[in-house]
Amino acid sequence: MSMQSMFDPKAEAGRIAFELAGNGDPVLMISGFPQTRRSWNRLVPLLSSNYRTIAADLPSFGDSGILPVPATTENVGKIFHEFVRRFSPPLHVVAHDFGAWVAFSWVLMFPGDFKSLTLIDAGIPGITLTEEIQLSDFKRKWNFIFQMLPDLPAGLARGKEDLYVGWWFKNKVHDPAAISAEDVAACVAAYARPGRMDAAMDYCRRILDDMEFNKSRFESRLAVPLLAVGGQHAIPNMGEALAPYFRAVTPVVIPDCGHFVPEEQPQALAHALMPFLKAADQSHGGDIRDRTGFKTDIRPLFTERDVQAMSRAFNLASYEKVKAHAAAIYDRIRGIGGAVMPPPPPRGEGPWPRSRIDLFGRWIADGCPP
Repeated sequence: MSMQSMFDPKAEAGRIAFELAGNGDPVLMISGFPQTRRSWNRLVPLLSSNYRTIAADLPSFGDSGILPVPATTENVGKIFHEFVRRFSPPLHVVAHDFGAWVAFSWVLMFPGDFKSLTLIDAGIPGITLTEEIQLSDFKRKWNFIFQMLPDLPAGLARGKEDLYVGWWFKNKVHDPAAISAEDVAACVAAYARPGRMDAAMDYCRRILDDMEFNKSRFESRLAVPLLAVGGQHAIPNMGEALAPYFRAVTPVVIPDCGHFVPEEQPQALAHALMPFLKAADQSHGGDIRDRTGFKTDIRPLFTERDVQAMSRAFNLASYEKVKAHAAAIYDRIRGIGGAVMPPPPPRGEGPWPRSRIDLFGRWIADGCPP
């Protein structure tokens, strides 16, 4: 039996390390490489008077458990889908670097988990990070190819984590003094622990898988509101690059900032986040007549023949049952994970038209309201 066949996202979700602060609607924050959840320490106090912040380590990062399966964004997205159940989704997700890779694949699979999404200074595999890497862009992208190699990168860095990790905080920031020596030392110590550097680099070894997954999974612009944040001296075109993939994009360029936005410019990031999160809260909690609903929009999609055909599994006429199985239903009506449902005649009435599939997807994005 393969390791992938034994993969248990729920069990791995229990091994994610995180810290809570503040009160209010939950905001999950996921950092990237070569960082830990400590990267949010300067932003948390600016948000926690209005929101309950959840600063989390990626699987294999920081104090989270090391993944027993490939670190694809599909696998890790499934883990976070299980992780956020304890916080009663939908919720706001703020993700940087590798965290943004994961969040994009996660929102493709489970849009109903998201009240809003903020992606910070990251190329998304298969979307804005492609296989066409120019040699002239070596300073920004050398690491993707280098860290895709098995064994060698982690072997070369072993015992020299201060040199390897330290390079990022000297060369990918606008002002190297913006990140304290104490914070850099904490990152160095985190990656110097046995197996940690290699496990983190496995995210890069799976980039080609992530590219294929994102390209094959994306079908139409996502309804989840997006705040696309880029550092002025890193990826200032985040909003423009991601506009084709989301219906509502708020682009923000953080001045005098490199790649490590949450640490370099926490005040400016908070200034962009607060009105965006507030607007998403108001939109999500607005007049229900402006949003989809199970009773008015979703229940009529299922015929009595559909209800009878599925009765042994669960009741398609039940709001609670359909909500609980929404992600699986959304997959099957698109032919993902098995034969398309409903089946063609004479067993069923045939696949749904695109308009019905999109309506069901919008209902999930709205948080599956009754």
